[in-house]
Amino acid sequence: MAKREEIVGTGITKRTVTHYDGADGDAMLTPMREAWGKALAEGGGVFGARTLNVIEQARAILDRSGPGPHAVDSLADFAGRIVLQHEHVKAFIEQGDADAAARSAYEMGVLVGKASLKFPYEADALHGQKFGPKPTRQDALAKLIDDGLSALGAKASARAILDNLRGKVGSGVIQEIDDLDAIYWIAANGKERQTPFNKFQNRVSAARKKLQS
Repeated sequence: MAKREEIVGTGITKRTVTHYDGADGDAMLTPMREAWGKALAEGGGVFGARTLNVIEQARAILDRSGPGPHAVDSLADFAGRIVLQHEHVKAFIEQGDADAAARSAYEMGVLVGKASLKFPYEADALHGQKFGPKPTRQDALAKLIDDGLSALGAKASARAILDNLRGKVGSGVIQEIDDLDAIYWIAANGKERQTPFNKFQNRVSAARKKLQS
């Protein structure tokens, strides 16, 4: 088989890879060698050759967008930062500073990766957020439990948190804590709620786990 295609990867990185061998392989390699030689000449070296297409696209974007200033994280802003990092890399290579060149090349790669995700997929991602799970609203007692754990430490017992709440009786949320340690409190909708101590212990344990996760 001189030529075959294979699907590799998963999800949005799934792609088709073409394999060549035999006569097709030789026919394919010749133009690839020629294109690589041309890129080396235009880019001034291996780094310039590998980044030639990216830099050409970035400079074309800047030419269309004008001198700026450009809005932060706009397409032109990304293009300008990519070109700047590219110039830094080439300067460090000329200076023989391999460490600085590698660092700037990494920063450039991060910018290219962000731009490659942001502009093709951002609109769909933001649209999809509207249909995602709604955040769970925290009721008034849960907020006081969190405040108690923050004040007394994540390892504070339910009894210690309850004692902390005793000082808040009559302050707006906590109305009463009876002799059996049941808590009478006012919810955000104005309705009075009762939470027995055993259920309060469960709520404290859940809040502690969430705090420590």
